[in-house]
Amino acid sequence: MRRKIRWLIVFLLALFCFDGTRAQEARLANGVAIKGEVLRALQEGLEIQTPAGPRVFPWPLLSAGTRYRHQPAYKANIGAIQEGRPSSERKSTPALPSAASPAEAPALALPAAAPASAPAAPAVPAQEPAPAPKAAPKPAPKKAAPPPDTRLTDTFGLSYATPNSLRPREIPGLKLRDDSLTMYQVFQYGPGADDLLYLAFDTASLEHPHDVMFVYAPSISTYARTPSEKGQSKGPANNREIHFKPVTFTTQYGSMSAKYELTCVYARRKLLLNLHVDVAQGMNRSSYQLYLEPGDLFTEANTVLKAKRMFDLPVLNCRSLDPRNKRRLGFLLNMGPFYLLPEKGMDKRLNIQALSDEGKVLEKQVSKMDEVNYTGGTPAGARFTVQKLKPGESCVVEATINLGPIFGPLRREQKIELDEEN
Repeated sequence: MRRKIRWLIVFLLALFCFDGTRAQEARLANGVAIKGEVLRALQEGLEIQTPAGPRVFPWPLLSAGTRYRHQPAYKANIGAIQEGRPSSERKSTPALPSAASPAEAPALALPAAAPASAPAAPAVPAQEPAPAPKAAPKPAPKKAAPPPDTRLTDTFGLSYATPNSLRPREIPGLKLRDDSLTMYQVFQYGPGADDLLYLAFDTASLEHPHDVMFVYAPSISTYARTPSEKGQSKGPANNREIHFKPVTFTTQYGSMSAKYELTCVYARRKLLLNLHVDVAQGMNRSSYQLYLEPGDLFTEANTVLKAKRMFDLPVLNCRSLDPRNKRRLGFLLNMGPFYLLPEKGMDKRLNIQALSDEGKVLEKQVSKMDEVNYTGGTPAGARFTVQKLKPGESCVVEATINLGPIFGPLRREQKIELDEEN
């Protein structure tokens, strides 16, 4: 009996050591090991030096063990994920793991210890009852919810219904080669709950591009049966792009009609979406481009897909291009999650000026908003640098653009305050 127990212990130790070496391998969700060395964890996924060069593997494609070792958000929320709790109950920005022991539930507060120089407090007799616990503090009053945004309804008479979004496995007619590698995008192109356009991009393996597109739209007869299309390969082997035929459809937004032409390109292991839009309201006509590089492409088969709205009020946004240099600003036109580029019936010129605290114009600039520039990694349609501002001074940067009779003028102000050392 002792010999059996001894052999069992040896076997378990050998198994533990074997698994310990294998546990360091990065693996796909289906258990296949990825050849190469882990370089770093990124927001988009895990970067691995493969025999073919460095590649980023999206987190949903990796095994639970790999994600637990390398993805801080997954490790911090492992309990909530295993219990199937909704995303609202998970930590959105967990801290990176530290050398300290994992955080536990907060313990009850204990009385602070007396300083070493202070005399010892007299012992409390055993029969003396403990003091009554203090009443719990009253919870802070809840802030009133902000009033609903009715600008879309007031401007165009448009009110969106909650979309009846499907899960990937519920989309009819999908014949996928590997459903664990499929990319999805869903758009709500009209106000109705079923005005949804589903795109699914299929690939044969991780080494191949996503070269087959499925289109499903329950309210559009052309796409109600989920037609598929094999994309056309273009470019050299080291920079191959897959181009798909445009997806066209029309819709009505309250008092306004819209005609869409959606173009999809798979390039540099990214999905690039471009929408050409013609809108009409009465006698007024306008055209613009919507551009998007979505990052939420992968999802589990049982997770409801989140729809993006194709139409919304345009917004002129401003952002800092360099946290170390407050003088540099970037401007973008957005419509929901998309970048907006004006075309016909809209002014492409963005007028920018810097005003002193006394209202004096320090400098001006006119920029075209006809492309999205990714120079420096931060997207911007126009860039502006305040030159005539001294350290310790402040100014207001004002930007305006006229988007025509349908959407009207947009205006944005940004306050800049320079430190003394700037």
